[in-house]
Amino acid sequence: MAGQGVTELRRARLIERLISARVGIVEAPGGYGKTTLSRQLAAARETATVEISLVDHTDRAGLMRALASGCRRAGHGAFAEALARPGSDVPDGSGGSPLDEFVAAVHAAGEPFTVVIDEMQFLGPDTAPMMIALADDLPAGSALVVLGRRTPEPLRTLIRRAGTVVVVADDLRLTADDVARLLRDVADDGDPSTSPADPDRIREVLEVTGGWPAAVAVALATATPSAAFAAVGRNVMARLVEALLATASAQTAAAVGALAHLPRFDVEVADAVAGPGSLTQLRDVGLPVLDRPDGWVELPDPVRDELVTRWPISVEARRAAAAIYARRGLLDLAVSLLQTARDTAGVAELLGGQHWTALRELGAVRLRMVIPTLDATAGTVPLLLVEAARAVELSEFDLRRQWLEHAVDQATQQGDATALAAARAEQARDLVRRGDRDASAELAAAVLAHASAESASGSTALANARARALWVLAVRSTYIATPTELAAATDLLEEAVALFRSTGEWRWEADALLRLGYNVSFQWGRLERAADQLSTALALLSSPDRDRALALTYFADVLDAVGRGDEGAAAAQEAAALGRRIGDPFVIGAASWSAMWIAAHQGDLAAVRRWVAEVERNPGRWLEEGSGAEFLLAASDSLGMLGDADGCRDYLARATARVEALGIDDVLAPAQARYEASFGDPVEAERILAALEGAPFAVERARWVRYAMRALAAHRRRDDEAAKQFLEIADTEARSLGLRDAIATSEPWIAHQLAMVLPPKDVQAAGSAGVRIRLLGGFAVTDGVKDITPAPGRPSLLVKLIATRGTMTNDEVIDILWPETDLAAGRARLRNLLNRLRTQARDVVVRQGESLVLATGVDVDSTRFEALAAAALAARPAERVGLARHALSLYPGELLPGDRYEDWVIAIRERLRRRYLALSDLVTDDAVERGDLDDAIRLLDAAIAAEPMDESRYLKAASALIRQGRRGTARDLVERAVRLADELGLRRSAELIVLRDELASGGRT
Repeated sequence: MAGQGVTELRRARLIERLISARVGIVEAPGGYGKTTLSRQLAAARETATVEISLVDHTDRAGLMRALASGCRRAGHGAFAEALARPGSDVPDGSGGSPLDEFVAAVHAAGEPFTVVIDEMQFLGPDTAPMMIALADDLPAGSALVVLGRRTPEPLRTLIRRAGTVVVVADDLRLTADDVARLLRDVADDGDPSTSPADPDRIREVLEVTGGWPAAVAVALATATPSAAFAAVGRNVMARLVEALLATASAQTAAAVGALAHLPRFDVEVADAVAGPGSLTQLRDVGLPVLDRPDGWVELPDPVRDELVTRWPISVEARRAAAAIYARRGLLDLAVSLLQTARDTAGVAELLGGQHWTALRELGAVRLRMVIPTLDATAGTVPLLLVEAARAVELSEFDLRRQWLEHAVDQATQQGDATALAAARAEQARDLVRRGDRDASAELAAAVLAHASAESASGSTALANARARALWVLAVRSTYIATPTELAAATDLLEEAVALFRSTGEWRWEADALLRLGYNVSFQWGRLERAADQLSTALALLSSPDRDRALALTYFADVLDAVGRGDEGAAAAQEAAALGRRIGDPFVIGAASWSAMWIAAHQGDLAAVRRWVAEVERNPGRWLEEGSGAEFLLAASDSLGMLGDADGCRDYLARATARVEALGIDDVLAPAQARYEASFGDPVEAERILAALEGAPFAVERARWVRYAMRALAAHRRRDDEAAKQFLEIADTEARSLGLRDAIATSEPWIAHQLAMVLPPKDVQAAGSAGVRIRLLGGFAVTDGVKDITPAPGRPSLLVKLIATRGTMTNDEVIDILWPETDLAAGRARLRNLLNRLRTQARDVVVRQGESLVLATGVDVDSTRFEALAAAALAARPAERVGLARHALSLYPGELLPGDRYEDWVIAIRERLRRRYLALSDLVTDDAVERGDLDDAIRLLDAAIAAEPMDESRYLKAASALIRQGRRGTARDLVERAVRLADELGLRRSAELIVLRDELASGGRT
C-alpha cells in the first residue's frame, strides 16, 4: 500500500513545468519515479502517446524498431508501418527516411503527439541525430520526453535549446510535504480530515531515505505507523542497493563502493580513486546522485552508509583523493577523509607539505584537534608545528606559543637546525610584539648566526627564518625611532623584503613593506616614499581579506598625512567594509581609528566623536593591550586637536592608567603635551615638548606639530614673540616634508587660537595647497577644512571645465560660457568671473598666459583615479589586482552626474567609465578564480549598474549565482538583461537565450 502510495503521488509542480515544453528531459538515478512522472505528464497532456524503453547500445535500427513496436502497442498502426519501411538506418530527417515518413504520418494525423523514450543512457552515439531531428520535426503541440539515469553527451545539445525543460534528481526528491501526504495515506487511507503527520516521523523518514522515492516507498512498506523508521533504515537501503547492483559487474560494484567513502567527488577524483569512467558507471547503476551547484557530486548519506560497509577503499586511493582535495583548496575535507580511517601518517604527510596559508584556511579549531595526533611521526612535525604557528599568528596567541615551544623541543631532539631556526624566529617575533626588545633582539641574532646570508641562499626555510629575524630587529629599531635606528631598520627591512620576494612569500613581503612604509618612512617624515611603499604592499594584498583591510588602515593614515585625505577616507571606508564582511571587530575598529584621524585633520569634531565611539563598539583583545593604549592616546590627541578639553582629558586619563599597567610610560608624553598646551599648564607643556626632541615616540614627521603646540603654549603664556618663532619653525619643518600650510589644513583649532598672533595670511591657507575638487559622483570643492564650492552657474562651470580639461585657452572658455558674446565683451566677463571665483573658492583657477589652468597644488579626484587606473593596468601581474582594487575604491560614481547631458563632458565621462569597467573586470576575474563568488557578484552588480547594456557581465554574474545555488536570483538577472535588450532593440545573443531557457526550465548549466 505504501509503495503504491509513492507511485500514485502526483507531482503537480513538475507536471506544470513540463506540460508546455517541446522537449522534456528527466535525468535521475533509479527509484526516482521518472517513468511514473512521464505517465502522469502524458495523461495531463491528453495527447496520443508512444512509450518505449531502450536496451544497452541501442543503434539507429534498434531505435526505429522500438518506436514501431511502441506505436503498435499504443494502437497507431499507421505510424508503425511508416517506421518499418526500408531505409531505417538513415540517421536523420533527410532524403525520405523512415523517420521522415513517421513524422509525416504524425503531421497528417492533425493532432498533438507525445513520444516518451525511457533509459536514454542506452542510446548509441549514432542515434543522437535522429533524436534531435525528431524533436525538431514534431508538429506544434507535440512533445518529446526523454528519461534516463544520465543524458548521453551527444544528446546534451537538446538541453541548451529554447523550449527544453530539464528535471533532475533534486527536483524528484520527496519533500517533507510529500512524505506527510504519504504518511496520511498509510495511516488513514487518505482521509482528508486527518491531522498532519507527526513532524518527527517525517524527519525520520527523510533521514533514513534522503528523500529517495524508492527508499521512501520501502520504508513506509516496512514500518508500521508506530515503528521508528530509523530502526529499519539499514534494511531499506540494503534492499535497494542490492537491487540496483544486482546486474553490475564485480568491478563496477567495487568502483561504486570506493566512491561511497568520499564525501564528494567529480571526474578527476573518481578516476583517481576508482579508475577511469567510474563516475559514469555510478550513474549507470542508478544509485541516487546529488549534483551540487559547485560541480561536485555526492551520494546521499543513507546510501553511502550502506555501501561503505560492503566495499573497502585502499589507503592509496584515500590519500590520492585527499591530495586532490588539498590541491583544490579543500584541505579540511582532505584531513577528514584521512582521519576517518585513522591514517595518522597520511595526515602528517599531507599537512607537512602545506603552506601556512593553507593551514590558516583549515582553521585554528581543526588544527588544535589534529596537531596533537601527529607527535609520533618523526621528521615532519617540527616544521609543521612552525607552519601551524604561523597560521594562527594573529588569532590564537597561547596556542601559537605552545606549538613553537613544542617545535623547539622536537627540533632540538631530532637535531633539525633548520626547523629550530624557523621556530626561534617566530618566538622572536612574539617577543618584540610584546615589547620585550632585548630578549627579541638576542633571539633574532641567534637565528641570523645560523641562517647567514650564505646558508640562507640555498634553503627556502632558512631564507624565511633569516627574513623573519631581520623583521624583528627592524621592529625593535622602529620602537626607538631615532634617525640612526630608523636608518638601521630601513636596511634590515629592505633585505627582508628581498628575501621574502625570492621565496615567494608575498604576504610576508607585503608585511615587511608595510613596516618599512609605516613604521620607518612615515615616522621618519619621508611621506611620499611611505605612500609608495604602502601602495606596493597593497598591490600584493589583492584578496579582500583581513591582511588587506589592515594594510588599508595604515595607508589611510599616510594618505591623510600627505594631504590626500579624501583618498585616505576611501581607503578607511574600504577597510571597514571588509571588516564588516568578514565579521572582524578588530578590522572595523582599526578602520574607524584611521577615519578618526582624517576627521580630526579636517576639523570635523562630530565625526571624530562618532569614529571614537565606533572603535569602542568593536573591542577585542587588542584594546586591552599596547594597541589599545595607542588608541586611547590617539583619541585624546584627536579630541584635543579640535578643542574638546573634556574628551581630551578623559581619554588621556584612561590611556595613562593603561600604559602604567603595561610599563610603557614614555609613550604618554606627546598626548600629555597636547592637553597641557591646549587646556592645561602651558609651562608644563613647554617642558614636555622641549624634552621630547630626540626622544623615543617623538617621531620626525610630527616635529612640526610639536612646534605648533609650543607656539600655542607660548601664546597662552602671553609670549607672542616666542609663538611667532615656533610657528615659523613649524612651517619650515612641515615644508621639509612636502606639506604646505600644514597648520591651517591639519591643525585648524590651533590656527584659530593663534589668529590674533599672526596675520591671517600666515595662519590661513595661502594659494591653493590643500584644495580638492570632487568630480566623481558629484561636484564639490573643499580646502581640507571647509566647503568652498563655488556658486551654481558659470563659477562652478568654469571650475568643472578646467578640472576636466586641464588647460583651456581664454577664447575656448568664452565660447562655452558666453557663446553669443563678442570676444572683447567675453574677456571682460571672464575677468569679472575670475574675481568672483577668487572670493568664493580662492585661486583655484588661474591665468597662464592666454590660457586658464588649475592652480598648483589643487587635487582633482578624477585625475587621481585615472592615474591610478593606468598604473594598475600596466603593473606586473602580481600587483595588478591589488592596485586595481585601490583604484576602484576611488570611483564613487560617474563623472559629474549633474551635467550628464552636457556635450563638453560626455567623452571624458565615457573614458573614465571604460577605465572603471576595465578595473572591475580585472578584479572580478581574480575573485572568480579564487572562488570568492560573493566578491565577484558584488563587483559585477556595480559594473552592470555602470554599463547595463553589456550582457557579458549578466552572463558572468548569473553563472556565479548558479554556482552558489541562487538560481532564482540568476533567473531574475538574466530576465533583466533580456528585457533591456528588447527595450533597446538590441540583438540577444544565443548564449543569453539558452541560459534564460535553462533557468526557466530548471535545467542545469
